[in-house]
Amino acid sequence: MKIDNSNKHFTKNEIDAITKVLQAAKDVSFLETLMEIIPSPIFYKDNLGVYQFCNKAFCDYLGMTKESIIKHTVFDIAPINLAHEYHQSDLDLMQSQSTQIYESRVKYHDGSLHDVMYHKTAHMDEHHNAIGLVGVMVDITTQKNTERLIQRQNIIKDVMINISHIINQNSDRINFHNLLLDELVNNFEHVNYGAIYEICDHRIKTLANIGHNSDDIDEFTIPISDWYITEHSHGIFKTADIIDDLNIYFSSDYPKWLATLDGRRVNSCLYIPVELNENCTIVIVLESASVASFNQVDINIAEYIQLQIPIIYQIYSLNKETLILSRYDSLTGLMNRGYFTTIFEDRLLLAKRDTLMLSLVMFDLDGLKIINDNFGHAAGDKYLEHFASFIKIQFRSTDTFARIGGDEFLGIFSTTDHLTLKKKLTLLQTLYTQLVIEDEDYEFKGRFSYGIATYPIDADTIDGLLTISDIKMYSDKKRGAASL
Repeated sequence: MKIDNSNKHFTKNEIDAITKVLQAAKDVSFLETLMEIIPSPIFYKDNLGVYQFCNKAFCDYLGMTKESIIKHTVFDIAPINLAHEYHQSDLDLMQSQSTQIYESRVKYHDGSLHDVMYHKTAHMDEHHNAIGLVGVMVDITTQKNTERLIQRQNIIKDVMINISHIINQNSDRINFHNLLLDELVNNFEHVNYGAIYEICDHRIKTLANIGHNSDDIDEFTIPISDWYITEHSHGIFKTADIIDDLNIYFSSDYPKWLATLDGRRVNSCLYIPVELNENCTIVIVLESASVASFNQVDINIAEYIQLQIPIIYQIYSLNKETLILSRYDSLTGLMNRGYFTTIFEDRLLLAKRDTLMLSLVMFDLDGLKIINDNFGHAAGDKYLEHFASFIKIQFRSTDTFARIGGDEFLGIFSTTDHLTLKKKLTLLQTLYTQLVIEDEDYEFKGRFSYGIATYPIDADTIDGLLTISDIKMYSDKKRGAASL
């Protein structure tokens, strides 16, 4: 039977309503299509926390199909302990009818870690009631990696500066390698262990290690062809690289020399080949107990280290004697004025950059001329050496001292506040007057005066700090006399 609609007429209002419905359907279809091609994960939940929409990027993030997400809740997606937290947080957001923006680090379905910026906002109806929640996850991994890289580069630069400054105090080659490895292990995230190996005459031997059984690894030496890093690098030790899972090389027979003090296995590593000269290459291996602990930021830092270590090594191995003569006082072993000024400039820059306090202390050894006149210059030299040794052993290795003139010394203190420092120096001043300096031909006691100038309280320049510390030192000198 054929129905005749020829007499059916729509009112203008009905036509307008139908047009709006059709347009709305087109708009929804367009928006859904648009959101599907947006690379950021997007989702929509109703006021009960049930997912009503998500785009392809959200499905890829979870590794799930739309069918397994839509009409389901976070309790079907996340671990139960986290699901309760997420669900309550979203309900609170809808109840407050507000917007929430925060950063988080999430693991995608493929195992990769991403830094994301969550943008969540309550969806309101025409009566201003919250009927749902819209969420967008903006990937900021590249931005955060850049920030981490810059931060890590600054840290490693400071490490390299620190190593280059103190390296001349370590004449032992073993101390040099231990110092280098210790600084690197402490400044790489997720690193638990480490070793430095030397490649010479087609064999591998250990130069330093942290976290391993020393008896095993220190005696370790094998042909280069039997080393797992040789296999991974195809025997080309030119570029830094990551091994995400060492188990592919030691699936059953785990080598004794990789045994750790805490009993865990080394599961991933970052290795950094460094060519010191034509005949010798060292390989720094930073190790983690976790699988896949390293990333591209670590590679970038490793490449910087590759450039810096040969320079440091040359300073250490080729120019040590010359540097000592040019930088250190031959009598006391302390820095001379020129080298001290260089170190002071670096420390002051770091203090300004990191908003830290830094104290400069000027010391004067009272009565040196009297000692020289009464007992001879050998006794005066003994006096200077005695004071230098005394003051060095009273403070941390990070505190720096110099002899800048006949009887004048300087010290930099960056880890002790100036009030505590003043109390300690006053006690040491009293203690020093009680010590006897003697030899076969003489016996005497000494005294020192001091003045403290602190950045940024007293001054913010080297010259300003030197001037104030000098003035305070002479004031102290007037208050006391040498006990000779």
